[in-house]
Amino acid sequence: MKTPLALVVVLLSAAPALAQEGLVIAECGAQECRCVLSDMDLHNMELLVGSPPPGTARGTAFLAGEGVQWMAVTPEEVEIALGGDGICDRELFEDWVPENGTWDGRTVLTGATGPQECSMMASMMLGMMNPAPGPVTVDWGGRFDMERFYRASNPSGDDDRPRWTQVDFRTVTGQGGGDGVVTQYRANLLTPVRFTLDTTISGEGCTFTMRTTARKVD
Repeated sequence: MKTPLALVVVLLSAAPALAQEGLVIAECGAQECRCVLSDMDLHNMELLVGSPPPGTARGTAFLAGEGVQWMAVTPEEVEIALGGDGICDRELFEDWVPENGTWDGRTVLTGATGPQECSMMASMMLGMMNPAPGPVTVDWGGRFDMERFYRASNPSGDDDRPRWTQVDFRTVTGQGGGDGVVTQYRANLLTPVRFTLDTTISGEGCTFTMRTTARKVD
């Protein structure tokens, strides 16, 4: 699945009390950002991004478009750059659920181990995954339900449907596979209109890790 360029900014608050509670996550598009106080701490955000923020944590943020990387900007600065008013009121993450509508995304390879042909196999898999299924219409049912997303993406179903486990309101894990292949999933809801899905596929002497960044496009 492919996704148009969009911004997600995560701001590490300069206020110690706020930093202990979590991070401010902003979904930015058009001329404004929507900001929320998340319960995700810096350690968990580092695990999600895959690296610690560079330099000092104050004012550090990350940008998620085709991928995820740390950036030294704030939602207010992004708003001004987009032509907005530079104001982003904070909301509580607990009030957020995925929004119903059309979702699309893109998958990138984050790692491959095993014989040399494993990387070639991974590239072939990505070549098949990204063009399809394309944008899908999702009714989330009022919560981050990956089974609903999977059914929308795979309406015909198959014998290797993932078995999903709800960890908390923003985290879902899953397991699937067949014919000697084991697939593990971990999905993290970032904002009401964006989530990441990390996939690990093991079998035939190869292990692939991939990340899908999905967002609501309509």
